[in-house]
Amino acid sequence: MNSNFAENNHFIQEQMKRCDRNIFISNIGLLLVTVAIFLFGARYWYNFIFGPFPITAMELTEIQS
Repeated sequence: MNSNFAENNHFIQEQMKRCDRNIFISNIGLLLVTVAIFLFGARYWYNFIFGPFPITAMELTEIQS
């Protein structure tokens, strides 16, 4: 009876380890995607937080793009 319990307990532990590993990998992936979104949009966030910036009419006419 104890032998059977030990085998089942080992199986459950392995499944829990696998599940924890998969959740950890998924969370790292989500974190990296979130960081990438903020890094690629860094200029937008900077302007959103610290803008609007004063600009003269002369500077506006010199803008090419």
